[in-house]
Amino acid sequence: MGVGFPHLTFWLGLFVLLDKIGLSGQRLDALGKFACRRVTDLARINVRCRGLEQLQPDASYIFCINHVSLMDLFVVFQAIPYLHRSFQDAAHFQIPVYGNLIRLFGQIPIDRKDKKLNQQSFLRAEEMLRAGASFVVFPRAIAPATAG
Repeated sequence: MGVGFPHLTFWLGLFVLLDKIGLSGQRLDALGKFACRRVTDLARINVRCRGLEQLQPDASYIFCINHVSLMDLFVVFQAIPYLHRSFQDAAHFQIPVYGNLIRLFGQIPIDRKDKKLNQQSFLRAEEMLRAGASFVVFPRAIAPATAG
């Protein structure tokens, strides 16, 4: 958290500024990967990717990843070599600066209580996959029901 949060704040501000001057989220992708590498370097996190040679560069993929900390953002974004997007909790789009950034990067809102929004979001994700982008999902672990 000591390294991640200040860098997240700096990079968020920079990306929002770049958006204001007209760069799109897709064009910012390489800069986003660069920023994420700097954060993990400063945090002394050694990111190693194995098996990427087995992926087809022109294919779309769905990556399922466990989400355990703020640093996941920095590790995952740099580790996946393809243009990729993800679902984000709809409430995140309301967070100042961060909400602008995830909108800029093309993230898709999802809300467990809003079926209409979710249908639209899944259709948008399908369009992105068909257009060649990959997608990241962070499935939520659900505790097994206890016998009562």
